Amino acid sequence: MDETNLLGIPKGTAVPQLVLWERFRDKATKGATRLFLSPTHFARGRSRGSSGISATSTIGSTFSTEEIRYCEERLRESYPGYPSLHDLTFDTGRDLWVARFFNSPLDKNPSSVMLENYTTIQINGSHHVDPPEALIFPLGQMMDIWVTRYRREADLDAMTLSAAQAANGNECGRDDGRQDRARFEPDFYRSTRAASDGATVRMALETYLPDLIERERICLLRGPEGVAKTSSIMSRHPEIMSRINRPGLALYAFADYKNAQEKCDQFNSLGHDGIVGVVWPSFSRVYKELCEEIGIAEIKFADAAKSGFQSIWSEVERKQSQIIKAMRRRHADLWHQVGNAKPVVFTVHDVAHRWADRNRTRRLWSRTFWDEEADQEQQFEETKLAFLIHDEIKTATFVDLTPASTLGWVQLLRSENPAIWRENHFSLQMKAIEDHAEKHGWPDGQEIDLNQARRLMGIQDWTAVTTADTGEYAVRACDDPEKDIYSRRHGKTWHVRPRKWWRDGVHHVAPRIILLTTEFVPTAVAQAAHPEIHVLNFETNGVPPDEVELQVERDVTAANLPAILQDRIPMLRADSGQDWSAVSNKSGGLDLQFEIEALTHMAARGSNRLIGRNILQTATFMSQSQYEELQALNAWIGRRDLVLMTHIDEINQSCGRNLRFRRQGRERHILLMNRRLYGLLDTSGMFGALRYGLTLHMDNDARKNSRRNAA
Repeated sequence: MDETNLLGIPKGTAVPQLVLWERFRDKATKGATRLFLSPTHFARGRSRGSSGISATSTIGSTFSTEEIRYCEERLRESYPGYPSLHDLTFDTGRDLWVARFFNSPLDKNPSSVMLENYTTIQINGSHHVDPPEALIFPLGQMMDIWVTRYRREADLDAMTLSAAQAANGNECGRDDGRQDRARFEPDFYRSTRAASDGATVRMALETYLPDLIERERICLLRGPEGVAKTSSIMSRHPEIMSRINRPGLALYAFADYKNAQEKCDQFNSLGHDGIVGVVWPSFSRVYKELCEEIGIAEIKFADAAKSGFQSIWSEVERKQSQIIKAMRRRHADLWHQVGNAKPVVFTVHDVAHRWADRNRTRRLWSRTFWDEEADQEQQFEETKLAFLIHDEIKTATFVDLTPASTLGWVQLLRSENPAIWRENHFSLQMKAIEDHAEKHGWPDGQEIDLNQARRLMGIQDWTAVTTADTGEYAVRACDDPEKDIYSRRHGKTWHVRPRKWWRDGVHHVAPRIILLTTEFVPTAVAQAAHPEIHVLNFETNGVPPDEVELQVERDVTAANLPAILQDRIPMLRADSGQDWSAVSNKSGGLDLQFEIEALTHMAARGSNRLIGRNILQTATFMSQSQYEELQALNAWIGRRDLVLMTHIDEINQSCGRNLRFRRQGRERHILLMNRRLYGLLDTSGMFGALRYGLTLHMDNDARKNSRRNAA
């Protein structure tokens, strides 16, 4: 005590003190970087070894030397002082991984250890030190996470390396164009990596893409969002078509008609001589629009089939003459816009995927469609393609994927009456589907229409796979259905096979095809399904990343998203005095009900509509059905990261709507993320694949809790 006191204790007496901590802050004060007192300073990490975990290794001993070295580096990052890591080895006697530590610089033997099924270091030997903080997960689970991260980083490096090897003529079995790759691709990689701004990157793209497209029959270009991949092709369109030097049209395909119209307008603003971009809708699209415009009911395919007609078109010709007249006017308007120029087609993915089917949509907008003297072959000739540009690929671009229950249901349907499926007996087929559903029910409660049933019957060469727990969502079986929803999706059988919609018989539907994306997951699927596609992966590491404001909250769930957006967007508008838009799933109707411009993540892909806008983006756990599909793809191509990489792809895509290459001023972008999802992405190292910096608005203890909750 420093002075005489009410307790009567003499001055200078040493008095032990105990602090009773009853109430504490769970948020840092404004301007603080962390709490003064952290619970982690007072509570040791609990050991997982005594809670029923197996005493033998759960991850095996077969890691490479490089993978073990990588894990040791991560352990040293976790424990930079003392105890200090000596090595990480597999103890065959214990059948466990063991990390051995020195207690101090004076130690000659590393006596302290951390066993595979523990989160803490067991302090042994002399020079005793206090145990440091526990790992987030047991050592074995952390090793599994670290090795997965190492392999993923190696995969990403291999993507670039394989492209560079191909550029230098080292691609096995591909003789065509290798000398040209050796000439051009190394320069392209160097220029995009070294670029410090968007203008330099675009210059590199505009210089290189005509060479790439001329050389490769089908290629895939993956690069950052907003870097002007499609715009660079449109800018050099006349030169590219001249270098392809084949008769036929050019077709640009997008995810939806809004994007197709947006890109068509952009193309026409370039003022290329002798060519005009036009939006080329499917028959079903224009028919729906005209029915709404005229005010008559649509004829459904099922109704036409039951009436004995082979198509909706036949029924429309017989019953809806006003639709036929309106279609003639639409056709005349399109060709009046084109005049004597050559059309460039802007449409959606599904139209491009069915171009080789030689269907009515392809012929509907041919110049001679309404000429009585023209025949179908002439119209197919008029609509041949020379060049196809497919923007914003998805996994479904490259594979057919269906659950065993659906395929089994369709196969049983066919086996009950094979004869009616050999011809276009649509009315009999519709009746067979209805009877089959009444007898057996729908597979997994999902209704199957005639087109889907016929398509699945026509597909052969399926590969069966079984979904499994890759550990990405750290799922654990339990009695609580809210925590067990994803584990129920393991052990399910799916059937997968590569899609080749770009094949027209023995030829490609266009002599030159380029596929564009910013995403890792569809690129990985494309490479596994179609090794013949020449893939280029490039990044622009020289361009500084924009910062994203990351807010992590437990209540950010799919069920809460509409209410969250209704609350946050007005609040952000009031606080900033600026307008805000939302990119979020479960956002349908917000734009109409609450005057909030809201796009789903899928609708925002590739769009320029949010340039210059402030954006609030949300990130929650994906639906159970999407999770199961991705686990089927994980099993098919032998990966363990497609679930979490899908979240990274989605975040990158949505951040790219108003940041980095699309940024015009001081736009803000807030990422509102579920706390547990944040923990999983953080501990797995997935944030390393983000193209943007994250400014985390969450105190250190909440961050620690989110990472623990990820378990």
